[in-house]
Amino acid sequence: PVVCVDWHQARAYCEWAGGRLPTEAEWEYTARGPEGLEYPWGNEFDGTKLNYCDTNCPKIYADERFDDGYAFTAPVGSYPDGASWCGALDMAGNVREWAEDWFGEYPSGRQVNPTGPSSGIQRAVRGGAWEGLLFDTRNTVRKGGRPIFELLYLGFRCASSVSP
Repeated sequence: PVVCVDWHQARAYCEWAGGRLPTEAEWEYTARGPEGLEYPWGNEFDGTKLNYCDTNCPKIYADERFDDGYAFTAPVGSYPDGASWCGALDMAGNVREWAEDWFGEYPSGRQVNPTGPSSGIQRAVRGGAWEGLLFDTRNTVRKGGRPIFELLYLGFRCASSVSP
């Protein structure tokens, strides 16, 4: 995966490639699917289906029950059994991903395809990463990051709009 790019660089690349960064709602639906799964592959954690902070991770909180063979990022597609309902890979681990939205509290009540706040200080970041806790690999975990952050565990994926 591409890492060490800030939000502006990620957005510029997606636009250059004919796409865009996904909204938080799009990212989460791609990961959870219509059933609202806890992880892309189902509702039970399985350390063999993602790259997260396992025994190779140089962190004090490393989960020593699993060994995926990677201390840092894994090649894209290394965990085909961890694919989401629509075939998206690495949604739960490997690197966290920039989303288009500003980061903020979710509005109360159910919404269809919500967008984030109209402005803010941090952009939304989704997904778990090779350096992250097991808890952070759940589809619903969300974080914020300053748009200028360029981190070893933060990347992006591009999205595109389709006609109904």
